[in-house]
Formats: sequence, structure tokens, C-alpha cells
Amino acid sequence: MTRPLLAALILTTALAGCGGLNPGRWLNSGGNSPTPEGMGTAKVAEDTRVLIQQVTSVEVDRTPDGAIVRAAGQAPTLGWYSPALVAQPVENGTLTLEFRVNAPKDPQPAGTPVTRTILAATALTNETLAGVNRIVVRGATNALSSR
Repeated sequence: MTRPLLAALILTTALAGCGGLNPGRWLNSGGNSPTPEGMGTAKVAEDTRVLIQQVTSVEVDRTPDGAIVRAAGQAPTLGWYSPALVAQPVENGTLTLEFRVNAPKDPQPAGTPVTRTILAATALTNETLAGVNRIVVRGATNALSSR
């Protein structure tokens, strides 16, 4: 009883990696399926986040694959969320990263500077860094750079 079961498990595992022999792909091969009207290419959503009020620090750490950029910023109140460093096109060897965040939905208290600090980071590849000699992180009221 265990030998046929073991043989079936081995056969199933072996066939799972085969493209045309995989039973899980027989019914929906992803081929020429009709596309309903109005479902053409997907639209890219516009980034509605705003620039952080002030960038307080920037660190760039080199890695074998490129670099990791970390930035800290100060929001005007508590409750700001979803930080990101958004890359802009490289100009004259300068890569500009915009420090963007989402504003809170409801009014928030001011809080202390430590509680309003927001961190963001991004990884950059060597291809992205080709020809770049300066990285600038920009906020609403200031920008900090690293060479």
C-alpha cells in the first residue's frame, strides 16, 4: 500500500515542474483568453503623497549590488504614514529622491519632535547609480545631499 502511494507522490512532484504536463495548468493555460471591453492596459495610479516637511538626515551605504539610502524626516504633526523615497530622473550626475508621505485623515496633535520623526529607505542598483556622483533627498522646506 505504501509503495503505490510513494510512487504516486514522486510522480506528482516530478510532473509539477513540467510546463505542458502539469495537470494544474491544463484548464487555464493563460493562452488566448478574451479580454472584456474596457480592460486594456492597467493605468498607473498617481502618487498623491506630499513631500515631508523637513529632511533631517541622509545616509548612503554602499553594497555589492549598489547602495541603500536611508533618510529621516520631520512631519508637522503626528499621524503621517506610508513614507517612501521616490526617485526622479538623473540630471547632471545628481539623483534626486523625493521624501513623500501620506497626510493623516483627521487632525492630529503636534507631539514632540521625536514622535514626529519618520524614516524611509530605498535600495538602488549599480545600474541606477551609473553616472551618479551625488544623491539628494528633498523635502518641502529643505534638501540634504550625499556624495
